[in-house]
Amino acid sequence: MNAKKEIRMAIIAITMSFSLMFTSCTKDAYVTPKTSGTPPANEVFIESMSFTPSIITVSAGQTVTWTNKDNTAHTVTSNTPMFDSGSMGNSATFSFTFPTAGTYNYHCSFHSGMTGQVVVQ
Repeated sequence: MNAKKEIRMAIIAITMSFSLMFTSCTKDAYVTPKTSGTPPANEVFIESMSFTPSIITVSAGQTVTWTNKDNTAHTVTSNTPMFDSGSMGNSATFSFTFPTAGTYNYHCSFHSGMTGQVVVQ
């Protein structure tokens, strides 16, 4: 009788271990963090698979800084060969100074739906 009880306890322990292992690996473990509010002037947050704000206006000669707040790698890539951040992991930043007036469109080369625009006056 003791052997049966020990086997049952072992089965319960193994079942609980598997249950904990699989519940800790649910898709919720990889959810993008909540938005962190409005970025400071001349800054763009990369979060929730988008650029925030998606359109930013600065003066000629000013620098824009992008900060990746997602758990996924992103890029800040000009639609022309003007700038490219390369792969940016979580908390990485990229800055670019816009020398002349114009409209500069950019995107994430990993995620085609992520686009943004810098308007330089």
